[in-house]
This record gives sequence, structure tokens and C-alpha cells, in this order.
Amino acid sequence: MDMDCFFVSVSRLINSKLIGKPVIVGGGDRGVVAACSYETRKFGVHSAMPIKLAKRLCPDAIIIRGDYDEYSKRSDEVIEIVREEVPLYERSSIDEFYMDLTGMDKFFGCYKHATELRQRIMKETGLPISFGMSANKTVSKVATDEAKPNNQMKIDYGFEKDFLAPLSVRKIPMIGEKTYHLLRSMGIEKVRTLQEMPMELLQNVLGENGISIWKKANGIDNNPVEPYTEQKSISSEETFDTDTIDVAMLKNILIAMTEKLCFRVRSEQKLTSCVTVKIRYSNFDTHTMQCRIPYTSCDHSIIARVKELFEKLYNRRMLIRLVGIKFSHLVGGCHQVNMFEDSEHIINLYQAMDKMRLLYGENKIQRAAALSFSLRSFNPFNGISSSPSANAVLSDDEFEYLLVINPARKIVNDMKRIKKYFADKYHYPKAEKSEPHITLAVFRTDESKEKILTDAIEEVCRYSYPFEVKLSNYNFIPSHNIHVDVKNPSAIMDVVKGLRSLKEKPALLGTRYYFCHHPHITIVSGLQEETFLKAKKDFDARTYQNSFIVDSIVLLKRKTQYERCLVIKEFEFRDTRVSAEILACI
Repeated sequence: MDMDCFFVSVSRLINSKLIGKPVIVGGGDRGVVAACSYETRKFGVHSAMPIKLAKRLCPDAIIIRGDYDEYSKRSDEVIEIVREEVPLYERSSIDEFYMDLTGMDKFFGCYKHATELRQRIMKETGLPISFGMSANKTVSKVATDEAKPNNQMKIDYGFEKDFLAPLSVRKIPMIGEKTYHLLRSMGIEKVRTLQEMPMELLQNVLGENGISIWKKANGIDNNPVEPYTEQKSISSEETFDTDTIDVAMLKNILIAMTEKLCFRVRSEQKLTSCVTVKIRYSNFDTHTMQCRIPYTSCDHSIIARVKELFEKLYNRRMLIRLVGIKFSHLVGGCHQVNMFEDSEHIINLYQAMDKMRLLYGENKIQRAAALSFSLRSFNPFNGISSSPSANAVLSDDEFEYLLVINPARKIVNDMKRIKKYFADKYHYPKAEKSEPHITLAVFRTDESKEKILTDAIEEVCRYSYPFEVKLSNYNFIPSHNIHVDVKNPSAIMDVVKGLRSLKEKPALLGTRYYFCHHPHITIVSGLQEETFLKAKKDFDARTYQNSFIVDSIVLLKRKTQYERCLVIKEFEFRDTRVSAEILACI
């Protein structure tokens, strides 16, 4: 599924005067087009095009600066709907995602289910969206592009080659500008020609990529939908409004970038061993230089290397248009203290600074050299924030309210024993810090709306009755989470369904919601790849069975994840009916 002209569509929801007019989302004259409406595409405007060229092609276009916080918020709304309806999905960008509907045909019919999902997304968000359905990711991607704008398409199994054959080779993912020109020089214009060519010929011309392109052209793609992938590198770039030769300023900007990236690396419990510095001169000549370093995530170590690379790289004394930094060869882990260079003081300093950034925002504490520069913390082409604190920071008046099921004491004791076992065996004390519970919903709202929120939850509980929760064995989420599954989630989801009605209350306008879609009790989350894989083998061989009766839910309140939760109220289920499951227990 792909949201059509996503940035433009969101901007039109905010400002209806933009509907039907040529719109470009982007920066100043030196920026590039982040998104454009279909009205501007008729003139040849496309994403990543320089704004100056886009203006010349479409002089009447309305150019607006993007509201990337709003884009991320709207994208999360769509993903929340997808998460509720789809068993497995992969978010490939802010406005595009793949869904694996395998097995859904037994219950709903895959195409019917996808159609109803698309209709629900459009109704609840007001955003146009298209989808393509097929047996694999490549054909679905191409079908989605062909279905646009605001439409849908299904390619039946066995007809993939016929569908792709008449299309331009530019439609095949992986074929960029250079590859396209190379293929055109060989007389290849349509996908049909690629299908008829021997795979070995493409391999000789394009190497390993030739094999992939031949398979995609023939509708062959065995890549699975992956809900989680390990990040291999992170980077930051800054294009200046005016070309500059101020070396001192350039070095300070590089320090600010390094500080920001190091914070991201530490927040994700990763280390880097390769640093790359990039500069682009005013004539668009681009040069990069990299060096290998011992695995680290400390600012002071990396900043010194960044300065050295810049000194070696900047040797033409020309005006500079852009500078950038990239960390690669990322691995999971924490910084290994260097007994000769590090000290307890510096380690404690990093921990204190990172905690302040998570609590109050990334820019609240910085080196003096970085204070004058405000670096963006989002990618202008996907709108996703790169700041670890972007979603964690609440406004001064906002609190986070968690609505949970507290298991029976016997279950809590079992979970604590399992958590202690994990903490001791895998040297992961964080596992013991959280109390066992099942999260039903999370609300982020102003404290002034607390009474309205509690009254609304009370109303839902008035029509809910006690039920049994059966816990069955361990399960795993690819984002490195180990938990105990709820075997009979239907009763819990009935309560959640009632809670969703809170979104319709005008008095709670502005509240941000998260609703449970897969009830479970978490054992541990946020593991690194190596630890997760070891623990998965261990817990795959273990079993757990138990059950308990739920007759109430509890609302908790906190300002940050570091604070202990305050119990606001316990809500008892008021419906006097007794469920069949409880009668069976009796």
C-alpha cells in the first residue's frame, strides 16, 4: 500500500485551499522537491528535483515548507489501523508498507480484506491511498504504481509476467537512471525484452544485479515481508543556504552532527567502527573520505577523527555547498571502557547528558561549538524523525496514561522468576525492572483531561464483564521482544474495541492513542541481535501454561519512562453476566 502524494495530501488536509492546485513541498531555492502533486507532475516535476528547476518547469506551483511532525503523526495513524487489521506488515517508508495476507483468504478473502482496509484508512484519515496485490513484493510494488492515483489493482497468481511485459523497464525496482540508459543503449525499452533475454547475458553486463533484475522482470521475488531489519548505517547532511568557506563554522557544524549521531548510536545501544566525512563544493563536485576506528559511540573519540578527515579532505579552498557525516559497520553493544583514555567521570557525564536529552529533547544540552546550529532531525524524503527523543518528549501539560491488566499474584510471581532467570543468564538486569502486565491502551494527553478520560473508561467498564485469560508459551517479535502469549485474546480485544470509542469524544480532542492489537506479557524487550538469537533458542525449548480471571483494569500515569507510574484508578467490570469461560472454570 502506498499513500498518494503523501506530503501534499496531508498539507491539503491542513489547508483546503491547496486542493486542486499545483503544490510542491520543499525547502528554499537551494533545496530539492520532497514531494509534488499530480498537477505539477504534468510539467515534468518530480521528487529530488532542485527547487529552481521545478519553478522553471511549473511557474504557477505553490511551494510550501513541509510540516514533518504532522507527516509522521498522520503516518502513525495509518500504521495503527494497519497494525490492527494485518497479521504481518513491513514499513518501508513513511507512506509505503508491504503486508503479508497469507492465510487471510480462509476467513475474509485477501482482496476483499485489503479493499475494506483501504476504505477504512481513507474514511478515518482522509488520505488517498492505493494498493497492488500479487504473490510477491516486486509485482505488488509495480501494481501499486500502476493503480495510482487513489485506486487498487490485483494481479492473479501466474499472470505476473503478462502484467509486467508491456511496461517500461523503468518500472522495475532497482533500475535507476544509469542502468536505464545502459539498457536503452542495448535497445531494451520494454520489460518483455528483458524477459526474453538469457539471464547469463544480463549477469555479464550488470554483474549480480543483472540476476536480480532478470528475476524481477519475470515476476520472481522470494523476499519475505520483514517487520524488522537491522540498520547498517546512519548519516547526517547539511546543505547551506549560501556557499561558504568559513572553515571554523564548518568544523563546528561537523561537531554538532557528530554529537547528534553519537547520541542516536548510544540510544539504540550500538557501536560504530567506520566514520565517513563528505563535502560537496559549489560546482557540485562531491568527495568523501572514511577511516576505520575501534568500536565506540563516544563523541570525544569520533569528533577527533572527523576533524582529521575534514582537514585531509578539504584541500581545494573552494566554496562548500554541503557537508555530511556517516557512521557505518554498526553492531549491537555498549562502549568498552578504555582504561588509558576513559574515566569514570566521562562515562557518568555521557549517561547524564543522554538522560537529559531523552527527557527534555535532543538540543537541550550540547557542546558550546554546536549551540549556534539547529540541525534537522528528519529525512525530508520520508519525514521520519532521526531523533531518539522525538516521540518520547511530552509537552509541559501532557502526561502518558497507561491502561493495563494486572495479572493474578501467582502469574506475577511466575513472570518475575522468568525475568530473573533471563537477567542472570544473559547479564541483562533491565529485564527485572518492569512489572508484569498486559497493556490495553496508552493515552498521551493534557493533565486537564484526566477526569474526562477516567469517566470515559468507567463508562466502557460498566458494560464489560469478568473473563478468563489463558497464557500459552513464549513468542517473539522480530524487533527483539520475548513475551508470553495470550491464547484467547478475543475477550481482551472486546474491551479494547470499547476503548476505541474514546477517539470519538470531542472532549478528548488532541489526545494521542495507542491500542493493543496483540495481547501479551512482556518478558524482555529491546535486545541486541546476538542476545536475542541466543535467548530465542533457549525459550523456544521452554513451555509455559497458566490462566487467571480478569475483573478489573488499572489506569497508570507517568511523565517519562524513567519515572515510576502513579496509580490513578482501578476500574471494576460492572456487567453482572458471567462468561462461559468462567463457568467452565467453576
